[in-house]
Amino acid sequence: MITILTNKKNSNLYVLLKNILKYTYLFFIQKLYLDIYRFYDFLKYSGHVDVTKSLILGLKENQIKFNINPKKNDDYYDNVIVLSGLDELKIAIKLKEHNVIKNLLVGPNICVLPSDIDYLFKNKAIDKIITPSKWVTESYIKEIPEIRNKFFEWPAGVDTTYWKPKLNSKEKYVLIYIKRPFSAKKIYEYIKILNNRKISFKIINYGFYNSKQYLKLLQNSKYSIFFSISESQGIAMLESWSVGVPSLIYENYEINYKKTKIICDTSPYLSNYTGMKFGNLNDFTSKLNLLQNNYNKYDTRKWVLENLTNKISSKILSNIMD
Repeated sequence: MITILTNKKNSNLYVLLKNILKYTYLFFIQKLYLDIYRFYDFLKYSGHVDVTKSLILGLKENQIKFNINPKKNDDYYDNVIVLSGLDELKIAIKLKEHNVIKNLLVGPNICVLPSDIDYLFKNKAIDKIITPSKWVTESYIKEIPEIRNKFFEWPAGVDTTYWKPKLNSKEKYVLIYIKRPFSAKKIYEYIKILNNRKISFKIINYGFYNSKQYLKLLQNSKYSIFFSISESQGIAMLESWSVGVPSLIYENYEINYKKTKIICDTSPYLSNYTGMKFGNLNDFTSKLNLLQNNYNKYDTRKWVLENLTNKISSKILSNIMD
C-alpha cells in the first residue's frame, strides 16, 4: 500500500490562478481542444503529468492499493512517496518524525539539484531518494556524497496500449524532434543531409504538440531523430520506441545549471534495440547509414514491453520501497 504526494494545484489562490493561466496557455499552444483526453490528464494529474499517470496506472495493473494526497493523517499508508512539491515534502517529513508514516521516499521531480531546496534531502526522516536515471543520481551525489546510499533510479513507464504501431501504415518519413535550445535553424546542416538524400521528414517541437498529434506522427514514421542537450529520462523517446520507431539521438555530455557544470545524458535508457547516438555531422551520416542498413534488426516495441511498461515501472518502484 502506497500513499502518493504531489504538489497540490489549488493549495492557495495564487497557485490556482497560476495554474488556470498555465492550462489556458497549454490548451491553445498544444491544441488540446483536439486532444481532450490529454487536457484531462493535465487537470487530473499534478507534478510531472506523465510520471504521476504512469505510476498510478501501473499500481492499478499490479493491484497495489494506493491513495493520493490524503487530507487526514489517519488516511496515510505506511509507505509514502513524494513525487513532486517542496511543501508536500516538508509535510511528509513531519509525518515521519511524528511516526504517522514508516517509510518515506522522495522524487523524482522535486528539484534539479539538492542545493535548489537547501539540501533538504539530507534530512534523516527521508529513507530513499528517487531519481529518473543514473546521471541525475551522480549529479545529486556530487552535492551530497554523505548520503549516496540513499539514491535509487526509477524511470516512469509508458502506456503501450496507447503508444502502439498502426497496422498497414503507408506513409513513412523521418520525424525530427527538437527541444530548446535547438531549433530548425540550428540543425540546418543535419536537415541538409536528409534533403540531399531525398529523405522526407517532419518536425515536431517540444511543448507545442499534444499526445494525439505525436502518436499519429510516430505511427507514420520510419525512425525518429532527437535533438536535446539533456534528458533526465526521455519519455518522448520511450513513446517513440513503444510505437516501434527507433531513434537517432544527438549526444551531449555536459550542461550548465546555475553556474554549475553537470555531466548529463541525452538518452539514459537507450539500448542496442532502440537506436544510436551521434555526436556531429560526420557521425550522424555514419549512424544514419547504419540505421538504414540494419533497420530490420531493431525491435523497439519489444524492448519497451520487456522493460518499461507502466506495470513494470511501478513494480520497480515497489521493489525499491520494499
